[in-house]
Amino acid sequence: MNGQKKVILHLIIDNILFDRLFFRFEQMERYENRYLYGSLNCDKDFKYIKHTEKIIRVDSLDEWGKMVGDPQVDIIYMHGLWSDYLSAINYIHQNVVLMWFCYGMEIYENCFGWPPLLPLKIYKPNTYRFIRSTWSGRSILTNSLCYLYPNLYSSLKNCYNSILGRKDDKLIRMLSRIDLAFTPLETELCELKKKHSIIKAKSFKLGVSFVKEPLVIHENTGSILLEHSANISNNHLDIIAAIKQKKLDLQNRNIYIPLSYGNEKLAESVKEKATFEGTQIHCLMDPLPINEYQEMMSNCSHALFGMIRQSGLGNIFLCFKKGIKVFFFKDSIMYQQFKADGYDVFSIEDDLNDKSIREPLSSDQVLNNYNRYYSRFDASIGSYDEQFDKILKET
Repeated sequence: MNGQKKVILHLIIDNILFDRLFFRFEQMERYENRYLYGSLNCDKDFKYIKHTEKIIRVDSLDEWGKMVGDPQVDIIYMHGLWSDYLSAINYIHQNVVLMWFCYGMEIYENCFGWPPLLPLKIYKPNTYRFIRSTWSGRSILTNSLCYLYPNLYSSLKNCYNSILGRKDDKLIRMLSRIDLAFTPLETELCELKKKHSIIKAKSFKLGVSFVKEPLVIHENTGSILLEHSANISNNHLDIIAAIKQKKLDLQNRNIYIPLSYGNEKLAESVKEKATFEGTQIHCLMDPLPINEYQEMMSNCSHALFGMIRQSGLGNIFLCFKKGIKVFFFKDSIMYQQFKADGYDVFSIEDDLNDKSIREPLSSDQVLNNYNRYYSRFDASIGSYDEQFDKILKET
């Protein structure tokens, strides 16, 4: 605590989500927020974060550790869980409350040199062939084992480390130390606990006040959104392949493909392969201002998402608010979750055809998705100060 204010130390990475969250934390009155860059690569410019004025960057682990272990710090709030953060476990003092805001990538992808915390076959065939082409030598074997046979890979990795006498348990210690965790899908934390008994974290959720946007019912066929970023796990190449295999009539349609962040090689491949007769393809290589992005989305009546893991929830929820018809692959955790929750969503394999890609949602379907989306919120949620007060009281 610093004077009368409790101190929240944020561990951050260069990510597009930070700017959205920054303003909410900066509005807090009873808490002091400090923002520590998770990496020691201080000579790198920020690519995504615009509000850099309060971000602290240091060039030595000792200095970084002193900030993490500062006895004034009451809460450490990890924006994602990444390899660079793991050293924090050696400095966190006993009384600090450790919070993990999970992004998704860190539980579904090989971020720590071990199999994903929640193993899923996140790459569809065309995307898997693409990513294999980017691997070389030994990485082809290790990455293939990691994603296709995670249990076998884990056993081999343990044996290898035992032979070499290696012991790196920072990830295990960090997972067991986390007090509170937010996962975008509630089921993810439950599944993490089933898979890893060391995780004891309670669930938390920070809400924001909201005003319902006007209900949008598309009377006519509009533009198409194809995914939300150039992340490889979005399986763009397999969406493109499905469209071509089904020989969909997309004449006179605008197709928007956001590629402003993610894998640059994939973005170039998508630009090359996303060619459909009679369409206007818009590959968005630079981030759009929020008002322009909202306007673009308002012109869309359909959206195709290829992720198998949880990803892009903000864009999907925006689709639900704007009456947009959403398609997923059937084995997507997103598709399965939204179907179970009663949303009107559709599968690329069974439902995508010439009729469905031209037919907007019915008014009943729009209203159903709209109401289910807004039912997630509590109108009396309170300010961030009040929510953190409650979280600390209950921890």
